[in-house]
Amino acid sequence: MKQSRISSFINVMLKEPVLVLIGQSGSSKGTQVTLLLKTCKNLKIKPFTIETGELFRTEVNKFSNLNKEKISEIQNSGKIQSHVHATALWAHELLYNYDSGPIIFDGSPRSIPEADDMLSFLIKYLGKKVIFIKLNVSDEEAGRRIIERNNSLISSGKAPRQETDSPEKIVEKLKFFHTHVKPAIDFIQNHQIIEGNVQIIDIETEQKNKSDVHNDIITAISNVTL
Repeated sequence: MKQSRISSFINVMLKEPVLVLIGQSGSSKGTQVTLLLKTCKNLKIKPFTIETGELFRTEVNKFSNLNKEKISEIQNSGKIQSHVHATALWAHELLYNYDSGPIIFDGSPRSIPEADDMLSFLIKYLGKKVIFIKLNVSDEEAGRRIIERNNSLISSGKAPRQETDSPEKIVEKLKFFHTHVKPAIDFIQNHQIIEGNVQIIDIETEQKNKSDVHNDIITAISNVTL
């Protein structure tokens, strides 16, 4: 990767923006977050990361018994969690643990209300510039990747994620993107001119390996003007 591109990437990240990776299940959001964190570490950049799905999986045991049962039931069925729960989880992380540095989001927003919460909290409260990195992939390819991920987990002796551990749940998960996440993306695109604080980057992932997608993301971020 060209040194000039790396320098531009560092300059953008030093302004402490929020990077939000958004896209269909199977669009490799988690993989790209991992690669972003590796690049940041190599460049001595320390971002604050939030993975909403992981928060639902790990933090549910801290809820009251009533909410624990409700959230677990929704999580195991592969259906959408309340945007109130999602917002509460990532807002808690930011309020209790974040001091400074760039922020990397994975797994949010997953609905219009949550998108609205994010724009209000990140821009109006924290005063951040937000860069949405939209990873584009077809439903067919996304489904193939989810199955491949499940098979890899099973081969390594682990259980697949409960929300995609059956063909029916995979179909439901893919539909979920179009009925909930896509409208949230459209909402964000309609509000991206808010005082110049929101930018959206489109990244194509179809028929591309993870390294090429990562390079595309780094290049796109390095070209952002904040």
